[in-house]
Amino acid sequence: MHVVSTGWRHATAGLCRASVASQLDVEAVHHYVEASEQDPPRTKVENLREIIGTLPTDAVVACLDGDDWLSHKRALARVAQAHAEGAWVTWGSFRNSDGSPGFAAPYEDHESYRQTPWRATHLKTFRAGLFQRIREADLKYPAAADGKCVPLVELAADMRWIDRGDDPAFMWPILEMAGRDRCKYIRDFLYVYNEAEGWHRTASEAALKHQADIVELTRARKPYERLEAL
Repeated sequence: MHVVSTGWRHATAGLCRASVASQLDVEAVHHYVEASEQDPPRTKVENLREIIGTLPTDAVVACLDGDDWLSHKRALARVAQAHAEGAWVTWGSFRNSDGSPGFAAPYEDHESYRQTPWRATHLKTFRAGLFQRIREADLKYPAAADGKCVPLVELAADMRWIDRGDDPAFMWPILEMAGRDRCKYIRDFLYVYNEAEGWHRTASEAALKHQADIVELTRARKPYERLEAL
C-alpha cells in the first residue's frame, strides 16, 4: 500500500509520519511531500499525479493529509482487507481532533456522486490506475488574471491546476470509473482530521468562494464511464 501525504510546514507532520510507520499487518510505503521545499511549490493534485503516475495500476493508494494522522495501528490493514475482498475504492471514517464525528457517509444506489452532498472523504483509498485515467483537464480550472476560478468559461480562460476543492475533483471520477459494486464505505474509525488547524478557520471570504466555485465547476463536468478493467 502506498500512503501519499502533502503538507506545508505542519506542526503535526511528525504525528502523521509516525501513524503510518506504526501500522501493523500491512506493508506501507509513505510518500510525504513537503510542498514548502518545492520551487515553485506544486499543488496537491500535481504532487498526487507525479507520485501515483509511477505506481502499478492495481496498487492501493491511501490519501493522508500532512497535518492529519491515522487513528490506530491497524487502520491500513482494515483498508487492505476491503481491497482484498474486491473493492477498488474505499472512504470513511474519520473523527475531528476534538473528538467530534466526521461527515463521511455512504451513498444510496440512486444517488449521483456529483449531485449529492460530498461524503466520500477520509480515509480515501483507491487503485492507482483509476487516478491515472483522470484527464488532466479535469484536474484544472479556468482562472482569471488574479488566479480565481471563472466558472463556465473554460475555453476563454487560463487553465491552472486545481488548488482548492481538490478531493472531490479527483474522487468523483474515481468513484464513477470504479462503479458502485467496487466502491465501499468503511464505518470503522480510521482517521483523525486536525480540525484545530483546518484551512477553513482562517480562510477569507474570497478564498472560500474560490473553493466553492471550483467545486461547482467540477460538479458540472461530464461523469466518467465505469471501467471493466484497470
